[in-house]
Amino acid sequence: MMDDYVQMTEGRNLRILGVMKSDQGMYQCTATNAVGMIQAVAQLAINERKILDEDQLSTSNSLLPPPATDITAAYMSSRFVTLAWQYSNELQETMEPLGFLVYWKEKDSVRERVLNTSSIEASIQDLKPSTKYDIRVITYNAYGINNDSMPIAVETNAEDFVPASPVNVLATASSTTSVDVSWTPPPNLSDPITHYKLYYYNINDGAFEFDTNVTETRYTVTGLLKFSRYGFRIVAFNKNGPGVSSDEVTCRTFSDVPSQPPQNVSAEAASSTSIVVTWEPPPDGSQNGIITGYKIRYKQKLRGERSGNTVTTDGNLHFMELTGLDRNTEYMIRVQALTVNGSGPASSWAITETFLHDLDETSVPGQPTSLRVRAFTNSIAVSWTPPVEQDIMIRGYILGYGIGIPDVYSQILDAKMRYHTIKSLKSSSEYVISLKAFNNVGEGVPIYETTSTREESTPEPHTPMMPPVALKAIVLSSTTILLTWSDTTLGRSQRITDSRYYTIRYGTKVLTKYKMMNSTDLNLHVEELRPDTEYEFSVRVTKGNRQSTWSLSVFNRTKESVPTSFPRDMTPVAMEGKSTTVIVNWQPPRHPNGQITGYLIFYTTDATEPDSEWVVEEVRGDRLSVTIRDLTPETTYYFRIRARNSVGQGPMSPTVIFRTPRIDGTGGGIIETPDDFGPLNRLPVRNSWSFGHMQNSRGSTETPASASGMISSVVLWIIVGCIGGVMVVTAVIAAAVFIYCRNASAKKLMKNRDKLAEQKSKYGRKDLNPPDLWSHELTELTHTDKEFSEEAFDEISKQMPTDSERYHMGGSDSRYRSMSPRSVQMVSPGDKVSYHGIAKVLPRDAEINSVRTRSSSNSTPRVNAGDITQSSSGRSSKQPLLNITSSLKNSAGAIQSPVRPVPPVSCTPLRTPDVTKVDLCPHPLPSKQASTEELSAEMANLDGLMKDLTEITQEQYDC
Repeated sequence: MMDDYVQMTEGRNLRILGVMKSDQGMYQCTATNAVGMIQAVAQLAINERKILDEDQLSTSNSLLPPPATDITAAYMSSRFVTLAWQYSNELQETMEPLGFLVYWKEKDSVRERVLNTSSIEASIQDLKPSTKYDIRVITYNAYGINNDSMPIAVETNAEDFVPASPVNVLATASSTTSVDVSWTPPPNLSDPITHYKLYYYNINDGAFEFDTNVTETRYTVTGLLKFSRYGFRIVAFNKNGPGVSSDEVTCRTFSDVPSQPPQNVSAEAASSTSIVVTWEPPPDGSQNGIITGYKIRYKQKLRGERSGNTVTTDGNLHFMELTGLDRNTEYMIRVQALTVNGSGPASSWAITETFLHDLDETSVPGQPTSLRVRAFTNSIAVSWTPPVEQDIMIRGYILGYGIGIPDVYSQILDAKMRYHTIKSLKSSSEYVISLKAFNNVGEGVPIYETTSTREESTPEPHTPMMPPVALKAIVLSSTTILLTWSDTTLGRSQRITDSRYYTIRYGTKVLTKYKMMNSTDLNLHVEELRPDTEYEFSVRVTKGNRQSTWSLSVFNRTKESVPTSFPRDMTPVAMEGKSTTVIVNWQPPRHPNGQITGYLIFYTTDATEPDSEWVVEEVRGDRLSVTIRDLTPETTYYFRIRARNSVGQGPMSPTVIFRTPRIDGTGGGIIETPDDFGPLNRLPVRNSWSFGHMQNSRGSTETPASASGMISSVVLWIIVGCIGGVMVVTAVIAAAVFIYCRNASAKKLMKNRDKLAEQKSKYGRKDLNPPDLWSHELTELTHTDKEFSEEAFDEISKQMPTDSERYHMGGSDSRYRSMSPRSVQMVSPGDKVSYHGIAKVLPRDAEINSVRTRSSSNSTPRVNAGDITQSSSGRSSKQPLLNITSSLKNSAGAIQSPVRPVPPVSCTPLRTPDVTKVDLCPHPLPSKQASTEELSAEMANLDGLMKDLTEITQEQYDC
């Protein structure tokens, strides 16, 4: 037996609501027809709830979620109820999310239904009017269900009695543009009728439905189209709203003469004495009645006849052959459409000329050049063009058609017809169509085409849907609004038994773009709205291909919520002339979520203190600044601010560090936080631990407040360290490659230099007069090192050894004449060495010994964030650079390891106790007493060496 809990749905499904243990068993389904019977069996098993022992129960209870509290009926209707509740989430973060089970049943009923939700709101549908229900809400998680919930008792509202449908609706045409509508009030009225609403629409297009309010039971609708069918229905209203719509009645307005002429009028000569005229009816909206016939008027063009001749034809014919005409003569022809009310406007004149001689009929016509078909459900429209041979007489066409094969049925058509509609066909069938021309000699070659008729479908009624009424928007929370409405086409029960659905459109006044939601019930929860925002709502109903217009809009505003953003652009400013007073300015929060009732300004001199120890200044919500007095001069303060409204307080703003000015009014201001700690400074301060020290814009060290985002800063430092390590390893590898190439180049330089010296001593010419390359080299050094002045050069020259000293060191004058200037070397006394070397200028990125250095005591240490200092002993990249290479060669010619280079030479003589001599220039510079011949030979030597050095240096850089 079917009831509210055991239902048959869609004629083939059995639905059991509120399943109980007694529903368990075998279910049999039987189908019977005239031939016999068939059956199927299914077994339904109900699982019992698992019962835990005491130990398991005690362990499970400690992991269960807290129960739901404050369960209330937020909105009560006659058919549904909306519930809302609260809960205290005391679960650990690692536990599963919380869910809710809503159970409800009728009073004194044993069947209980359940609804599962994860929200703190739920809507229970399909309730009975004026019925009491017991409802309870329980919580659950992965560990079980907490049944600790007290049920609440609710009673649905009584059904609102709206009027029944009006009866005896009658519509009668009173003119070509008006209709009289009358009706009788609904029977068994519980409340008086306040007014009626008359709905009407044009059945031909059905695009829009019009309505008008009426207080009487009779009304004349005017402004209608001529000879058009309209549908009318009546809805009665009482204090509870609209009632049930009446049945629709139709009526057609009176006919009139056509308002437009026939279309596509054409005239074509058929012979030397006849013309065939074809046309199409006027547009449907302008016929203004049933076309009873057509009037064709024709006359010769040259004679200028005023009246001419007139013939008429039936309304279902769209061609006419005019006979008995003169040969080789032009005729003017026009057509008018006729109704019972008279003739409409005439078409434009069509001009054609009869033939001088008749067409040939000694052979059959050719094949039509084209055949086009268009299939409908029960008809096929056919159009074609005549054969190419225009000089052969065509008496007509034979149109054949049939399912699968042509010529099962045939029709003879006039020779001047170019289209025809085959009617009364079978739907979803394939037809083969043939067309051929004929004359008195015989039939021509046919042309074929195949098409299929469309599948038959039940057309939807043209009656448009009536929009929902009584739309209400009920605010449940700061982000949720409940919408309810009524559908007058459902009747008094308001039960949805078909496939209709409702579309809800909503949006704010600021945004012009609406959002859409669909619902299959007469209510909907719209969630995820903005707090303290006014929304506009409207709804429409859709059923199949029919759709109503949008209902009247309703407006409502969501509840306020705590601010979700902090006040912006907080800026402390010292008051002019007062070092103990600060003015704090700010802007409202971006998302206040309600009317701001006040601001709280927190400040302190110790950022490590908890929030409760900070000094608090309260400000009204309509103010955006506050003056804080009695501060300490030349002291660092930390400021934060938060907004509040009627619901609660918003989040805390980031900390702003400010230093009050000195007593004389100088200094002070906002302390700029280094870029490395920018993300930290922008976050609100929540903890009570500090993070290093930071330097303000005036060089003083401050301790900023710590932030919850410190982990991000540490991760940032780790990333920076990793990148720096990779860069250091890359630099070491690059330096190793450079040193290797440099050493290889140096060995090659030494070998080429010795070979070059032998060639120069053997083939050198003393009659050369080369340019002064030594002076040129000194000039290049001077341009390269602006700090290597003449005074420094003189100071170095004073330290050069005399001739006797050089001789004592094992050298002789003759040994120095073919040598280039040498670099600085440290030599022990008694060593017999020969000096071979050359001084050259290197790029500034090479590793060199500087001629002049700056005292490290003059460098100012640089303090970075977090007391990270940088070394001050590094050399300036702008100091003059010299690369000094040398080697010692003993008397046997063996090359010894290079000696340790001396430290950079200062402007004062060097004092190195472990070195006997410092040879800045091992060979003597050319003196003023030197002969011109010796000087020229020396310069020629230098010229050749400089060219070779250039080539070797180029090879070194290519490496």
